[in-house]
Amino acid sequence: MMKKLVTLILALLLTATLVACGSSAPGKKDKDKKEETSRVRDIFKGITEETGIHMKYSMETQGMTIEEEMYKKGENFYSDTLAQGNRVVMIVKGDVMYMLNDSSKTAIMAELTDDQKAQIKNAMAQIDTVFETGTSSGDFTKGTVNISGKEYDTEETTSDGATSKFVFNDDGDLIYVIASAEGQEVRLKIDALDGEVKDEIFEVPAEYQLVDINGKPVSGQPASGNDTTESPKAETSTTENTTSQSGSTQAVTESTENTRADSPLPAQGTQTVTSEAGGFTFTTGSNYIININGQYVDVYLKTQSTLPSFRLYPMMQVSGQTVDQFHDGTIQKVKENQQNKLIGEPQKVTITVGDKEIKGFTYSYSTDDGKDVVMAENYTDLIDGTFYSWGCTYMKGDNVTPAECRLAMESFKLK
Repeated sequence: MMKKLVTLILALLLTATLVACGSSAPGKKDKDKKEETSRVRDIFKGITEETGIHMKYSMETQGMTIEEEMYKKGENFYSDTLAQGNRVVMIVKGDVMYMLNDSSKTAIMAELTDDQKAQIKNAMAQIDTVFETGTSSGDFTKGTVNISGKEYDTEETTSDGATSKFVFNDDGDLIYVIASAEGQEVRLKIDALDGEVKDEIFEVPAEYQLVDINGKPVSGQPASGNDTTESPKAETSTTENTTSQSGSTQAVTESTENTRADSPLPAQGTQTVTSEAGGFTFTTGSNYIININGQYVDVYLKTQSTLPSFRLYPMMQVSGQTVDQFHDGTIQKVKENQQNKLIGEPQKVTITVGDKEIKGFTYSYSTDDGKDVVMAENYTDLIDGTFYSWGCTYMKGDNVTPAECRLAMESFKLK
């Protein structure tokens, strides 16, 4: 319900621009025409199809603070969202989406699926219609509201079963939007609402490296020190337990107790891995190397930056995308990246993890010299609008690494 209310608020804000087409500058309230003018309409006089729209707001819901800043102009969209310490930055340009990670200075590049394209196209068309129509869908009713002991002027309108109050301070600035529907209410604190949109906001910063969904540099992009997808080499050495990080708060708690006495896996203690940026924890073997990079966590069973290893990487769900659709896009990228090295077609599978059925896919490919075969498994769980994807890569014949990955999946918990 809260998500629906926020969507309705944003739709109402955009609807208010219907009367603003062709205007050139934002205006304050004309006090001599208090009863004849609408402050909501005045707010939108500087927002047109040509300028685009910029909005920054915050809200409290279910004990959580959400902050978002978004820009939309033409076919381009930018969103920077912060919730519970987790920041998600997304850019959509045409048929391509970029998910930016500030700590690792990487941008995950993915082509939108046909379903995503249709949903985004529909959303963009609705916004464009707002800019082009030029007539209001209804009148605003003037009133007042008391917030924290202070009375503010309001303008109220109703759409799609939801009532929204636009709240103004004494200077005529929009400071809140309050929406209510089906007995529930949500309040947005408005920090910015204007037509100040620079084209460069839709560009991936030059210092960011473009990578695919598996973290592999996109063809033609420079490799970075964070790349862990180099061709595998045989490794026989072991290292002491080491934990490294890049710009992300994390913690590893080690237990020396042998919890695997009845397991075919190596007899060793366990360590609990906590990603503050990702908001999750899981446990794995105490001898393994942990690298936390923003929301992404890599676990190396032998030497860092070489196989075998597994990774957990969260990604925000986009426009109702399903796990199957998410996997379809990933499989396409695998085919493009591995090309002639791919052995057969990737196969979709479903495994049982604890009491859950988790969808995934498996595939294999040859090493650069053609002498060995690398196995890869990918599993994804959709939780509260976020895809939590596990990627596991290991040499053919290795039964330990996939088992370790599944044990980590079983112990996974959101904070």
